[in-house]
Amino acid sequence: MGFAKGWLQLPRRLVVLPGRGRMLHASRLVLVAWLLVIWPTLVGTQPRDRHSSPEKERLIAAAPKDDPEEDTLNLLRRLLNPEGLPEKVQRALELMMVKERFEEALALLSEAERELVALPEERARQISGRISFFRLVAYEALGEKEKVRAEHERLRLKHPEVARDVEELLAGPKPDPVYGSPYYVDTPKGPYRGKVIDAETKAPIQGAVVLAYWDYEEVTWFHTFARFYEAREVLTDNRGEFFMDVADIEGLAPPRTRIPEFIIFKPGYGYYPRHQVAPKTNLAEVFLGKGSVVQLKRWKTSQDRRKALLTPPVRVPGIKMRELLKALNEESRFLGLKGRYEIPGEKP
Repeated sequence: MGFAKGWLQLPRRLVVLPGRGRMLHASRLVLVAWLLVIWPTLVGTQPRDRHSSPEKERLIAAAPKDDPEEDTLNLLRRLLNPEGLPEKVQRALELMMVKERFEEALALLSEAERELVALPEERARQISGRISFFRLVAYEALGEKEKVRAEHERLRLKHPEVARDVEELLAGPKPDPVYGSPYYVDTPKGPYRGKVIDAETKAPIQGAVVLAYWDYEEVTWFHTFARFYEAREVLTDNRGEFFMDVADIEGLAPPRTRIPEFIIFKPGYGYYPRHQVAPKTNLAEVFLGKGSVVQLKRWKTSQDRRKALLTPPVRVPGIKMRELLKALNEESRFLGLKGRYEIPGEKP
């Protein structure tokens, strides 16, 4: 357990496998996200998904048994499982995974590779492929880009089966051929629609800002970065309803574009997806089809309004959320707060 405990104390990084929520912050170690997945096999525990919700758990429980995401996890476990490897390779893995001593790990891997001559040819070839993979990981962690490219090429030429497995991991799970991916906009999902009302009086809220924004994942060797793709905002009408046509956005979305995140805000009210009374989930799917009724809580005191003031999403350019920034500035003026968001195209 000590081996696992050292891992769990490290900060988490972006996961390569798809997820529904916002992106996690980067950490100091390249492999954290990958090895947080392998630990259930090694120590018999399950990593907690911080974006878990009853709705998400229901969707996961209803997923088909041949879930492609599980296939990807099994592939990752096979690549990283130290069982059956020579002692020096296992020690090198421990140095990399727990102590972050990558230079020492590389030296041990080189020693282990030289000793493969004493093994049967096929067994030596299998272990050599795994050593090459671990060496690639260490070079990536050290930022040795030229060595990463050289080792990748070596993998492709001498161990194509390992190279294919790694490239499959980087590509992520394949979407269902009928229903598509529940995480990515592999096919257009919209339009999105809904209604925003006062949670207490049930009266429609006119002029609430509805912002949807899409991120895509930029995947490199053992890194996944969130990149802003597009955003759109609309205002609710006098019936509190909104309709968002996004065919142009989702129809041209780059690979690995995530389903949109939604923010709904009206000065004086708590915002969605944090303070709504309903719906209980924050998944974009609630706004598909007939849509959903969003019940926002109206704050009774300025103190409540101040505590719950929304911070706009940092990756979305101001020009793409002008209405939201105007509403936030209105709220700030009411509360007597200093500082205003600059509205692109308007004088301060």
